[in-house]
Amino acid sequence: MPTRDEADFVRAHLPVYTPRIITPQWQSELFVRFLDGYKGLLTHYSRERPFSCQLGECPDKYHKLGTTWKAYAPVLQWRHEDQAYWHMVLEITGNLAQILAGHRLRGEVWQIRRLGKNKRKTMVTGEQLEAPEEKHLPPPFDMIPVLKSAYSQATLPTLGAENPLPPKVTLPAFLGAPPPGMPAPQKEPVMTAAEIEDMRRVRAAAKARLNGNGHV
Repeated sequence: MPTRDEADFVRAHLPVYTPRIITPQWQSELFVRFLDGYKGLLTHYSRERPFSCQLGECPDKYHKLGTTWKAYAPVLQWRHEDQAYWHMVLEITGNLAQILAGHRLRGEVWQIRRLGKNKRKTMVTGEQLEAPEEKHLPPPFDMIPVLKSAYSQATLPTLGAENPLPPKVTLPAFLGAPPPGMPAPQKEPVMTAAEIEDMRRVRAAAKARLNGNGHV
């Protein structure tokens, strides 16, 4: 645990930044600690930029483009180059929200990934890495100024739109007899103690040659 003087020194030398919206790029990942749960927002996407849906006051030229549900959550993003967490707003897709559903989120550390065969067809997924830890965790911050800046809109509808997709269903595998005529699965051969020792000696010899020792 750092002393008070050490903590003050670290805070004084950390970079100053403006929180922004983050989302993983194709075949990349983010590591975040949630400060609070997510809140939904209905959006429209044109060629110029995204717009938040203003519901009854939304211009027809945007509303007819179709509606996309997004959600946002205040998080701390791990920045390895700074060895510190930065306050950011995580953009959450419908698929990721299905995975996050049912979790407490505040204090949890998640790995967020964007997967897919190409940049046009991707899916954002996530995996919880650490249970909630609220000790020394800062309070949630106001996301509204960040969202207004990102959408270039002075006013936003109240956050809280429901995800149209239901939570993902997970079920355990069911053991039973195979269908008639199904061949038995091939089992991995079990190595004897002598075979394991021989493999260890071969690997050790190869490592020694790579290191230039010439012997085990």
